[in-house]
Amino acid sequence: MNMNRLILCFFICLPLLQSCKPDTPPEPLDIYLKLYTLGGAARIGDGVEVGNHTLMPVAVQDGGIFRYALIRFAQDGKVLAQHDATEQTPDCRFISSMLSTKGRLVTVGAKQDKPALWVNDTSAFSVVTDRSIPVVGFYYDVIEHKGNIYACGQSLDPQQNNQIELLKLDADGQFVKQSRFGTLESDGGIALASDGDKLMLLAYSYGLNKGDRDFWLIQLDENLDTVQSKVFGGAGYDQPACMLYENGHFWLGGHSTSFNNNNHDAYLLKVTPQLQLVWEKAYEHGDHEGIDRMLFLSNGNLGMVSYGDMMVQSGLYLEVKRDGTPLYQKRYEEITGFSHLSEDNGRRVMWGTTRFPIDLARVSDDFP
Repeated sequence: MNMNRLILCFFICLPLLQSCKPDTPPEPLDIYLKLYTLGGAARIGDGVEVGNHTLMPVAVQDGGIFRYALIRFAQDGKVLAQHDATEQTPDCRFISSMLSTKGRLVTVGAKQDKPALWVNDTSAFSVVTDRSIPVVGFYYDVIEHKGNIYACGQSLDPQQNNQIELLKLDADGQFVKQSRFGTLESDGGIALASDGDKLMLLAYSYGLNKGDRDFWLIQLDENLDTVQSKVFGGAGYDQPACMLYENGHFWLGGHSTSFNNNNHDAYLLKVTPQLQLVWEKAYEHGDHEGIDRMLFLSNGNLGMVSYGDMMVQSGLYLEVKRDGTPLYQKRYEEITGFSHLSEDNGRRVMWGTTRFPIDLARVSDDFP
Protein backbone atom coordinates (compact mmCIF):
# COMPACT_ATOMS: atom_id res chain seq x y z
CA MET A 1 0.00 0.00 0.00
CA ASN A 2 1.44 3.36 -1.03
CA MET A 3 0.51 6.33 1.12
CA ASN A 4 0.45 9.91 0.03
CA ARG A 5 3.08 12.18 1.47
CA LEU A 6 2.71 12.38 5.20
CA ILE A 7 4.03 15.56 6.79
CA LEU A 8 5.10 15.29 10.38
CA CYS A 9 6.98 17.69 12.60
CA PHE A 10 9.41 16.94 15.38
CA PHE A 11 11.53 19.07 17.66
CA ILE A 12 15.19 18.15 17.94
CA CYS A 13 16.93 17.77 21.27
CA LEU A 14 20.67 17.97 21.41
CA PRO A 15 22.26 16.76 24.65
CA LEU A 16 25.61 15.47 23.35
CA LEU A 17 28.73 14.07 24.97
CA GLN A 18 32.22 15.51 24.25
CA SER A 19 30.63 18.43 22.40
CA CYS A 20 28.41 21.47 22.85
CA LYS A 21 25.04 22.55 21.49
CA PRO A 22 24.85 24.70 18.36
CA ASP A 23 23.96 28.33 19.05
CA THR A 24 20.74 28.21 17.01
CA PRO A 25 18.96 24.83 16.92
CA PRO A 26 17.20 24.07 13.62
CA GLU A 27 13.47 24.69 13.33
CA PRO A 28 11.03 21.75 13.16
CA LEU A 29 11.39 20.07 9.75
CA ASP A 30 9.14 18.26 7.31
CA ILE A 31 9.38 14.48 7.03
CA TYR A 32 8.19 12.69 3.91
CA LEU A 33 7.23 9.08 4.58
CA LYS A 34 6.36 6.52 1.91
CA LEU A 35 5.35 2.94 2.76
CA TYR A 36 5.60 -0.19 0.62
CA THR A 37 3.45 -3.21 1.51
CA LEU A 38 5.05 -6.31 0.00
CA GLY A 39 2.57 -8.99 1.01
CA GLY A 40 4.22 -9.81 4.31
CA ALA A 41 6.55 -8.50 7.00
CA ALA A 42 9.70 -6.98 5.50
CA ARG A 43 13.37 -7.33 6.48
CA ILE A 44 15.78 -5.10 4.59
CA GLY A 45 19.52 -4.63 4.37
CA ASP A 46 21.72 -1.83 3.13
CA GLY A 47 21.10 -1.28 -0.59
CA VAL A 48 23.20 0.37 -3.29
CA GLU A 49 22.82 3.51 -5.40
CA VAL A 50 23.04 3.03 -9.18
CA GLY A 51 22.71 6.36 -10.98
CA ASN A 52 19.30 7.70 -9.97
CA HIS A 53 18.12 4.28 -8.84
CA THR A 54 18.30 2.42 -5.52
CA LEU A 55 18.59 -1.37 -5.52
CA MET A 56 17.22 -2.74 -2.26
CA PRO A 57 17.39 -6.40 -1.15
CA VAL A 58 14.31 -7.35 0.88
CA ALA A 59 13.27 -10.50 2.72
CA VAL A 60 9.46 -10.74 2.63
CA GLN A 61 7.57 -13.03 4.97
CA ASP A 62 5.44 -15.56 3.14
CA GLY A 63 3.73 -17.78 5.68
CA GLY A 64 6.40 -19.03 8.08
CA ILE A 65 9.39 -18.23 5.85
CA PHE A 66 11.04 -15.23 4.22
CA ARG A 67 11.56 -15.08 0.45
CA TYR A 68 14.26 -13.10 -1.31
CA ALA A 69 13.20 -10.03 -3.32
CA LEU A 70 15.25 -7.38 -5.11
CA ILE A 71 13.49 -4.07 -5.79
CA ARG A 72 14.64 -1.22 -8.03
CA PHE A 73 13.42 2.20 -6.90
CA ALA A 74 13.53 5.49 -8.80
CA GLN A 75 14.98 8.58 -7.15
CA ASP A 76 11.50 9.61 -6.00
CA GLY A 77 10.89 6.18 -4.44
CA LYS A 78 8.71 4.82 -7.24
CA VAL A 79 9.05 1.04 -7.70
CA LEU A 80 10.56 0.40 -11.15
CA ALA A 81 11.03 -3.37 -11.01
CA GLN A 82 10.90 -6.26 -8.58
CA HIS A 83 12.58 -9.65 -8.78
CA ASP A 84 11.30 -12.45 -6.53
CA ALA A 85 13.31 -15.62 -6.02
CA THR A 86 11.81 -18.56 -7.90
CA GLU A 87 12.42 -20.74 -4.86
CA GLN A 88 11.35 -19.98 -1.33
CA THR A 89 14.39 -19.27 0.88
CA PRO A 90 13.65 -20.25 4.50
CA ASP A 91 14.49 -17.58 7.08
CA CYS A 92 16.77 -15.39 4.95
CA ARG A 93 17.88 -11.92 6.01
CA PHE A 94 20.12 -9.33 4.39
CA ILE A 95 22.59 -6.96 6.02
CA SER A 96 24.74 -5.26 3.39
CA SER A 97 25.21 -4.99 -0.38
CA MET A 98 27.75 -3.73 -2.91
CA LEU A 99 27.86 -3.24 -6.67
CA SER A 100 30.96 -4.71 -8.34
CA THR A 101 32.76 -3.14 -11.28
CA LYS A 102 31.27 -5.93 -13.44
CA GLY A 103 27.75 -4.90 -12.51
CA ARG A 104 27.14 -7.65 -9.97
CA LEU A 105 25.03 -6.80 -6.94
CA VAL A 106 26.47 -8.82 -4.05
CA THR A 107 24.29 -9.09 -0.95
CA VAL A 108 25.39 -10.73 2.30
CA GLY A 109 23.49 -11.88 5.37
CA ALA A 110 22.23 -15.26 6.53
CA LYS A 111 20.07 -18.13 5.30
CA GLN A 112 18.69 -20.57 7.86
CA ASP A 113 21.10 -19.06 10.44
CA LYS A 114 24.14 -19.72 8.22
CA PRO A 115 26.39 -17.06 6.60
CA ALA A 116 25.00 -16.52 3.09
CA LEU A 117 25.76 -14.53 -0.03
CA TRP A 118 23.68 -13.73 -3.11
CA VAL A 119 25.10 -12.44 -6.41
CA ASN A 120 22.68 -10.72 -8.81
CA ASP A 121 23.15 -9.84 -12.46
CA THR A 122 21.66 -6.34 -12.39
CA SER A 123 21.27 -6.16 -16.18
CA ALA A 124 19.15 -9.33 -16.27
CA PHE A 125 17.84 -8.66 -12.76
CA SER A 126 18.33 -12.30 -11.75
CA VAL A 127 20.22 -14.26 -9.10
CA VAL A 128 23.51 -15.70 -10.44
CA THR A 129 24.93 -17.22 -7.24
CA ASP A 130 23.21 -18.25 -4.01
CA ARG A 131 25.89 -19.45 -1.58
CA SER A 132 25.95 -20.33 2.12
CA ILE A 133 28.38 -22.20 4.35
CA PRO A 134 27.41 -24.99 6.79
CA VAL A 135 28.10 -23.19 10.08
CA VAL A 136 25.91 -21.01 12.28
CA GLY A 137 26.54 -17.31 11.74
CA PHE A 138 26.16 -14.20 9.53
CA TYR A 139 28.01 -12.22 6.93
CA TYR A 140 27.84 -8.54 7.90
CA ASP A 141 29.62 -6.63 5.13
CA VAL A 142 31.00 -6.94 1.61
CA ILE A 143 33.30 -4.74 -0.52
CA GLU A 144 35.42 -4.86 -3.67
CA HIS A 145 39.20 -4.45 -3.28
CA LYS A 146 41.82 -4.75 -6.04
CA GLY A 147 39.49 -6.63 -8.36
CA ASN A 148 38.23 -9.15 -5.78
CA ILE A 149 35.17 -9.26 -3.53
CA TYR A 150 35.59 -9.71 0.23
CA ALA A 151 32.93 -10.53 2.82
CA CYS A 152 33.22 -10.61 6.61
CA GLY A 153 31.06 -11.91 9.42
CA GLN A 154 31.00 -14.38 12.26
CA SER A 155 30.54 -18.11 12.73
CA LEU A 156 30.20 -20.41 15.72
CA ASP A 157 33.22 -22.55 16.68
CA PRO A 158 33.00 -25.99 18.40
CA GLN A 159 33.31 -24.31 21.82
CA GLN A 160 30.21 -22.22 20.99
CA ASN A 161 32.19 -18.97 20.73
CA ASN A 162 31.83 -16.68 17.73
CA GLN A 163 34.87 -16.29 15.50
CA ILE A 164 35.65 -13.97 12.59
CA GLU A 165 34.52 -15.37 9.24
CA LEU A 166 36.17 -14.08 6.03
CA LEU A 167 35.43 -14.88 2.39
CA LYS A 168 37.24 -13.88 -0.82
CA LEU A 169 35.57 -14.08 -4.26
CA ASP A 170 36.69 -13.04 -7.72
CA ALA A 171 35.02 -10.18 -9.61
CA ASP A 172 32.31 -12.54 -10.92
CA GLY A 173 31.43 -13.76 -7.43
CA GLN A 174 33.22 -17.11 -7.67
CA PHE A 175 34.95 -18.60 -4.62
CA VAL A 176 38.69 -17.90 -4.09
CA LYS A 177 39.50 -18.32 -0.38
CA GLN A 178 37.93 -18.62 3.07
CA SER A 179 39.40 -17.97 6.52
CA ARG A 180 38.36 -18.07 10.18
CA PHE A 181 40.22 -16.70 13.17
CA GLY A 182 39.76 -15.00 16.54
CA THR A 183 40.73 -15.00 20.20
CA LEU A 184 39.74 -17.58 22.77
CA GLU A 185 36.52 -15.64 23.35
CA SER A 186 33.78 -14.38 21.01
CA ASP A 187 34.76 -12.23 18.02
CA GLY A 188 33.08 -11.21 14.78
CA GLY A 189 33.92 -9.33 11.58
CA ILE A 190 31.57 -6.36 11.20
CA ALA A 191 32.76 -4.05 8.40
CA LEU A 192 35.33 -3.78 5.60
CA ALA A 193 36.94 -0.75 3.93
CA SER A 194 39.73 -0.10 1.46
CA ASP A 195 41.93 2.93 0.82
CA GLY A 196 42.86 1.48 -2.56
CA ASP A 197 45.96 -0.15 -1.12
CA LYS A 198 45.11 -1.43 2.36
CA LEU A 199 42.19 -3.74 3.13
CA MET A 200 40.84 -3.06 6.62
CA LEU A 201 38.53 -5.19 8.75
CA LEU A 202 36.57 -3.75 11.66
CA ALA A 203 35.67 -6.49 14.13
CA TYR A 204 34.40 -6.81 17.67
CA SER A 205 36.19 -8.84 20.31
CA TYR A 206 35.63 -9.97 23.88
CA GLY A 207 39.09 -11.52 24.12
CA LEU A 208 41.46 -8.54 23.93
CA ASN A 209 40.87 -7.27 27.50
CA LYS A 210 40.56 -3.54 26.87
CA GLY A 211 37.00 -3.50 28.17
CA ASP A 212 33.81 -5.52 27.88
CA ARG A 213 33.45 -5.74 24.08
CA ASP A 214 35.97 -3.75 22.00
CA PHE A 215 36.53 -2.34 18.51
CA TRP A 216 39.25 -4.41 16.80
CA LEU A 217 40.72 -2.83 13.64
CA ILE A 218 42.78 -5.21 11.47
CA GLN A 219 44.72 -4.75 8.26
CA LEU A 220 44.46 -7.86 6.05
CA ASP A 221 46.62 -8.98 3.16
CA GLU A 222 45.22 -10.60 0.02
CA ASN A 223 45.56 -14.05 1.64
CA LEU A 224 43.27 -12.89 4.48
CA ASP A 225 46.15 -12.91 6.96
CA THR A 226 46.65 -10.15 9.56
CA VAL A 227 49.27 -7.48 8.77
CA GLN A 228 48.67 -5.22 11.80
CA SER A 229 45.85 -4.63 14.29
CA LYS A 230 44.81 -2.37 17.15
CA VAL A 231 42.03 -2.27 19.76
CA PHE A 232 39.85 0.78 20.48
CA GLY A 233 37.11 1.53 23.00
CA GLY A 234 36.66 2.12 26.70
CA ALA A 235 35.95 0.06 29.79
CA GLY A 236 32.33 -0.61 28.79
CA TYR A 237 30.56 -2.36 25.95
CA ASP A 238 31.73 -1.03 22.53
CA GLN A 239 30.02 -2.52 19.47
CA PRO A 240 31.30 -1.60 15.98
CA ALA A 241 28.80 -1.46 13.11
CA CYS A 242 30.26 0.35 10.07
CA MET A 243 33.41 1.84 8.53
CA LEU A 244 34.21 4.33 5.73
CA TYR A 245 37.43 5.59 4.16
CA GLU A 246 38.03 9.17 3.00
CA ASN A 247 41.06 11.42 2.46
CA GLY A 248 43.63 9.33 4.29
CA HIS A 249 41.50 8.26 7.25
CA PHE A 250 39.19 5.44 8.26
CA TRP A 251 35.98 6.39 10.08
CA LEU A 252 34.60 3.80 12.51
CA GLY A 253 31.04 3.91 13.80
CA GLY A 254 29.05 1.94 16.34
CA HIS A 255 27.59 1.84 19.86
CA SER A 256 29.27 2.37 23.23
CA THR A 257 28.46 2.29 26.96
CA SER A 258 31.96 3.49 27.95
CA PHE A 259 31.27 7.22 28.15
CA ASN A 260 27.86 7.84 29.72
CA ASN A 261 27.24 5.79 32.88
CA ASN A 262 26.65 2.58 30.91
CA ASN A 263 24.01 4.14 28.66
CA HIS A 264 24.33 3.41 24.93
CA ASP A 265 25.78 6.28 22.88
CA ALA A 266 26.62 6.71 19.21
CA TYR A 267 30.39 6.19 19.01
CA LEU A 268 32.53 7.66 16.19
CA LEU A 269 36.29 7.34 15.72
CA LYS A 270 38.71 8.75 13.14
CA VAL A 271 41.80 6.58 12.57
CA THR A 272 44.84 6.74 10.26
CA PRO A 273 45.84 3.83 7.97
CA GLN A 274 48.66 3.23 10.49
CA LEU A 275 45.91 2.59 13.09
CA GLN A 276 46.61 5.79 15.05
CA LEU A 277 43.57 7.35 16.73
CA VAL A 278 42.96 10.95 15.60
CA TRP A 279 39.90 11.46 17.83
CA GLU A 280 36.90 9.64 19.25
CA LYS A 281 33.49 11.05 20.18
CA ALA A 282 30.35 9.73 21.82
CA TYR A 283 26.93 11.29 21.19
CA GLU A 284 23.84 10.80 23.34
CA HIS A 285 20.24 11.89 22.96
CA GLY A 286 18.78 10.75 26.26
CA ASP A 287 18.18 7.12 25.37
CA HIS A 288 19.80 4.32 23.32
CA GLU A 289 21.89 5.74 20.47
CA GLY A 290 24.18 4.17 17.91
CA ILE A 291 25.65 4.37 14.40
CA ASP A 292 24.83 1.56 11.96
CA ARG A 293 25.28 3.28 8.57
CA MET A 294 27.33 6.34 7.59
CA LEU A 295 27.47 8.57 4.49
CA PHE A 296 29.67 11.52 3.52
CA LEU A 297 27.11 14.13 2.49
CA SER A 298 27.31 16.63 -0.37
CA ASN A 299 27.26 19.50 2.16
CA GLY A 300 30.58 18.29 3.61
CA ASN A 301 29.10 16.72 6.75
CA LEU A 302 28.83 13.10 7.86
CA GLY A 303 25.34 11.62 8.13
CA MET A 304 24.60 8.54 10.24
CA VAL A 305 21.54 6.38 10.92
CA SER A 306 20.69 3.66 13.41
CA TYR A 307 17.94 2.35 15.59
CA GLY A 308 17.28 4.27 18.78
CA ASP A 309 15.58 3.41 22.08
CA MET A 310 16.64 0.00 23.42
CA MET A 311 13.16 -0.95 24.72
CA VAL A 312 10.97 0.84 22.13
CA GLN A 313 12.94 0.99 18.91
CA SER A 314 12.93 4.04 16.67
CA GLY A 315 14.84 5.31 13.68
CA LEU A 316 17.70 7.67 14.58
CA TYR A 317 19.49 10.22 12.39
CA LEU A 318 22.71 11.98 13.45
CA GLU A 319 24.73 14.55 11.49
CA VAL A 320 28.17 15.87 12.44
CA LYS A 321 30.87 18.04 10.90
CA ARG A 322 34.08 16.47 9.64
CA ASP A 323 35.78 17.34 12.94
CA GLY A 324 33.10 15.40 14.83
CA THR A 325 31.19 18.47 16.07
CA PRO A 326 27.49 17.47 16.22
CA LEU A 327 24.91 19.50 14.30
CA TYR A 328 21.73 17.65 15.27
CA GLN A 329 20.09 14.37 16.07
CA LYS A 330 16.57 13.36 15.27
CA ARG A 331 14.43 10.37 16.21
CA TYR A 332 11.62 8.91 14.07
CA GLU A 333 9.20 7.06 16.32
CA GLU A 334 7.26 5.40 13.46
CA ILE A 335 10.36 3.52 12.31
CA THR A 336 11.85 0.50 14.10
CA GLY A 337 15.30 1.35 12.74
CA PHE A 338 17.11 2.55 9.62
CA SER A 339 19.25 0.19 7.51
CA HIS A 340 20.20 2.45 4.58
CA LEU A 341 21.14 6.10 4.06
CA SER A 342 21.46 7.99 0.77
CA GLU A 343 20.91 11.48 -0.70
CA ASP A 344 18.35 12.76 -3.19
CA ASN A 345 19.11 16.30 -4.44
CA GLY A 346 20.32 17.42 -1.03
CA ARG A 347 17.56 15.61 0.86
CA ARG A 348 18.57 12.79 3.20
CA VAL A 349 16.84 9.51 2.37
CA MET A 350 16.63 6.82 5.04
CA TRP A 351 15.21 3.33 4.50
CA GLY A 352 13.83 1.21 7.32
CA THR A 353 10.77 -0.69 8.46
CA THR A 354 7.66 0.43 10.31
CA ARG A 355 6.35 -1.03 13.56
CA PHE A 356 3.06 -2.78 12.72
CA PRO A 357 2.40 -3.86 10.09
CA ILE A 358 6.10 -4.32 9.27
CA ASP A 359 6.31 -2.48 5.95
CA LEU A 360 9.28 -1.16 4.02
CA ALA A 361 9.53 2.59 4.63
CA ARG A 362 11.33 5.42 2.80
CA VAL A 363 11.82 8.59 4.84
CA SER A 364 13.24 11.70 3.19
CA ASP A 365 14.10 14.88 5.09
CA ASP A 366 15.58 18.23 4.01
CA PHE A 367 17.79 19.47 6.81
CA PRO A 368 19.03 23.07 6.66
